[in-house]
Formats: sequence, structure tokens, C-alpha cells
Amino acid sequence: MQNYNDEIRSLISRIGGIQIERIGDDTHLAIDLGLDSLSALELMTALEGKFNIRIAEEQLTRFTSVNSLNELVSELKGVAVSATA
Repeated sequence: MQNYNDEIRSLISRIGGIQIERIGDDTHLAIDLGLDSLSALELMTALEGKFNIRIAEEQLTRFTSVNSLNELVSELKGVAVSATA
């Protein structure tokens, strides 16, 4: 299983101006970190560029945490992600 969490955290930190230590795997991007819809669009564009993927606008609702972004990136890259306990 490919894990992109560190790279995703780095992008969130850069886009949101948030200390990387505050960004946990299950941290809610909007509620806990205050990322708004404009930040979500910036993050989507950054993810597309970083991972060479295309994210449909309707998939923006899946942007809730680092883990959900990891699953989305892995899915779009064709890499199976197994659930962790």
C-alpha cells in the first residue's frame, strides 16, 4: 500500500499556512484547521500537480482529512488502499 500522508500534510501546511505538527491523519480539514472552499480548490490543484492525477469537482466532498485524501490519491493513481484499524 502506498502512503502519501506526509506529502499531503506538507501541501496542506503550505496552502493553509498551518504548522505541520497540527495536521494529524484524522484531523478534519475544515473543522479543525479552518480550510475553506478556496483552500480546498488550491489543495485540489496542488494534489493534481504533485501526483499527476485529475480530481473531479464532485470529489471535493471527500476532502475531509489526510487519510481521506490519501485514499483518494491512491484510488486515482490505481493503487489499492487497505483499511487500517
